[in-house]
Amino acid sequence: MTIFGIGLLMVASGGFSLGLILLLEAVGGVRLTWTTTHDDVLIPLGAIFAAVGFYFWLSGVRMVRKAFYEEKLMTEGVYAYTRNPMYAAFILFLIPALSLLMNDVLIILTSAILYAVFRINIGKEEDFLQRQFGEDYRRYAEKVPRLIPRFVRPKR
Repeated sequence: MTIFGIGLLMVASGGFSLGLILLLEAVGGVRLTWTTTHDDVLIPLGAIFAAVGFYFWLSGVRMVRKAFYEEKLMTEGVYAYTRNPMYAAFILFLIPALSLLMNDVLIILTSAILYAVFRINIGKEEDFLQRQFGEDYRRYAEKVPRLIPRFVRPKR
């Protein structure tokens, strides 16, 4: 397993699906918008989602890079809330933020596609981590959710 895990597959899938949705909207003329006041509600909500997403993604990248090269199981920081903070960042925060900021409901489909890709392929990473860290990873996986962050730290 490389440091990228299934990340490159996620980026390719997300980029392709987002591009396809935007192309279909441009060519087909179909665009679904949120039914609320864009400036008053969607922009602040999108900004909040983007801020949380960038925090999860940047923290996850910084922490996993160090842990990967030290061959250490990362369980602190954002990894105490979800085992996959970088994937959670895109699926739960950054793509929805883009959808809110652009007032475009169809962009949310990219999150659904990324989630499907994640569900199909995450086993490869988990198998690697189980082989690498054994019982420590098993205990960690029992306490920390796979994708949806739990914003209360598990008791040790």
